[in-house]
Amino acid sequence: MIEIDEQVLLRQAYHTAMAAAMAGGRAALRIRLSPLTRTIKAPRDIVTGGDLAAQEAILTEIRGAFPSHGILSEEASAENGRPPFCWVVDPIDGTTNYYRGLPFYSISVALACEDELLVGAVYDPSRNEMFSGLHGGGAFLNGEAIHAAETEALGDCVFSLGLPYDVGDTCRMLDAGRQVIPLCACNRTLGSAALALSYIACGRLDAYLHPYLHPWDAAAGALILREAGGIMSDLEGRDWDFRTKECLGASPGVHAELLHRVRLALRPR
Repeated sequence: MIEIDEQVLLRQAYHTAMAAAMAGGRAALRIRLSPLTRTIKAPRDIVTGGDLAAQEAILTEIRGAFPSHGILSEEASAENGRPPFCWVVDPIDGTTNYYRGLPFYSISVALACEDELLVGAVYDPSRNEMFSGLHGGGAFLNGEAIHAAETEALGDCVFSLGLPYDVGDTCRMLDAGRQVIPLCACNRTLGSAALALSYIACGRLDAYLHPYLHPWDAAAGALILREAGGIMSDLEGRDWDFRTKECLGASPGVHAELLHRVRLALRPR
């Protein structure tokens, strides 16, 4: 009976994650029709009225379905502490793109129990694309099953290098990129970690490297990528978890080689 109840909870959470992500995306699109307010949180890091509107729409959906669960969101203080079940939310991942009118941003919603990711949804409002994943149940794009690419040679790899706000970390990643990217087919930088990880999950990209991701940046995308057969790790090769900062997400055929190359590139000289 417990197992049945857990499956019911998981399925309800899965649909709640998608509903919340879509509600956040619609709120972001609605606010984007008017001049956006902007606040500078830190150098090169902004928050807009769209972030706040999306967050409120997302939290309304979650609170309505799971009022006792904790919530960890980029633009708000943690709610209900950190109970076993905690929702991890990025109202708009790729805020600078959103603010500037570049159509590469997403809404990211995940649920974790302790450190185990259970469900994830990444919604791209610009394309009306909903990426989703369910622990042990696969990954999907608008309801259709998706899988990471079968790429095996770095020469065929479409690589994505994520650049953080910190200038030192950016320079470090650029140094690594100069040694790794020439081995790959090409590099594409989107500006949204959740979207990049989802693109690996459906085979559009093969790899994504970033030196510093917060839990809300990566949680939903990591779950979706894993359920699609991809690998999400730190730069020691350990599975991504909430303490991971430096990360490499990749399709299974290129992850090991890329990890080796990245580690060599970042090794102190």
